[in-house]
Amino acid sequence: MCDEDKSKVYSPFTNILGALGRKNEDDGENCFVEDKDGINFLPVIIDRESVTDGVVLPHLVDMICTTVLPSQTRDIKFPGHGQSVLFIDTDHKLKTDDISTELGDRVSKVAQEYFRTLPKKDRATMRITSKEQFQIVRKAMERIIVLEV
Repeated sequence: MCDEDKSKVYSPFTNILGALGRKNEDDGENCFVEDKDGINFLPVIIDRESVTDGVVLPHLVDMICTTVLPSQTRDIKFPGHGQSVLFIDTDHKLKTDDISTELGDRVSKVAQEYFRTLPKKDRATMRITSKEQFQIVRKAMERIIVLEV
């Protein structure tokens, strides 16, 4: 499941996180860490050079959005996992406005696609309203914990 070329998760922080829980050994890989409550998470350590080059930020926003968006709401599939994110921000390059904008765009895209699949007679009552879209984004943003160091 974990491709070592795509994410560098092996670091001293992984050992610290491993001390809090136990490592999950799916497919012989040690990518995900399982905490005491049985919740899996993926520690991601990003080096400062990648962030200053502007290479990582779009991928980081994408990863956070995919993690916090729900997988389903009202029997409508969303491109997410509904999990929480703990982000330790040491260089203050990532802006929560960028994340909320991206979340809004993704929810809006799903709402538009869902609207097109509805029969014309049901579109007025079954569509995802802007209020519902706002609630989905708000709940997703509540799953993001940012520690600024």
